[in-house]
Amino acid sequence: MILLIYMKKYIFILIIGFCLMFGAFTFAAELKLDSNETGLVSRAMYIHKGWNLVQGLESRDLIVGGTDIEINNIKAIFGLNPISKKYIRFYPAPEKEEIDKLRYTANMTYWVYSNSDGTLNYQTEKVDITKFNWPSGWNIIPVASEFVNKSLDDIKGDCTIERAYWWSPREQKFINVKDEFLKISQYDNNVGTGLVFKFLNECKLSVLTNNGVVLPPKLPN
Repeated sequence: MILLIYMKKYIFILIIGFCLMFGAFTFAAELKLDSNETGLVSRAMYIHKGWNLVQGLESRDLIVGGTDIEINNIKAIFGLNPISKKYIRFYPAPEKEEIDKLRYTANMTYWVYSNSDGTLNYQTEKVDITKFNWPSGWNIIPVASEFVNKSLDDIKGDCTIERAYWWSPREQKFINVKDEFLKISQYDNNVGTGLVFKFLNECKLSVLTNNGVVLPPKLPN
């Protein structure tokens, strides 16, 4: 009888472990991320009082200090689950059960609430967004350095972008960038902030290059 009880407990533990593993790998498979070994980078970016989109700041512990923004200035951190499209609270009172369902959280872009303007210094993973197969629907995309001076057509890959917005932390509002992307992406200090895209299909972004060739001016309308 005792042996039977232990066997039942052992089988139960195996089932739970399998379910947890299957759940975690199901999420990763849906994202189809090739690799997360992209290396750490130190980033200094100016944020504003209120809500900001910040790539890779999943925890206040990633803040490395500076003259402006410190740990205590950050009052809230939320992430968007790209599969369920639901917000998950990372700080305060982290929703650990929901967070544990995610993988590669360092590569996500977060809503970060600051009670002050200033420069935020933190460490995060260098993300290559072309490695993600983004789900259809709304996604928060980090502004990569490769986006500077690119248009939506240059970065869309095989994605059909129905709607595209940039979050202006200064004005605390969304700005439609479907036709004005260059005005947002031409400045290096926007790298690390976020774009909000609505995709009509599951797809991958890519970045077109001209291989160093200077393109001629566009013809007038």
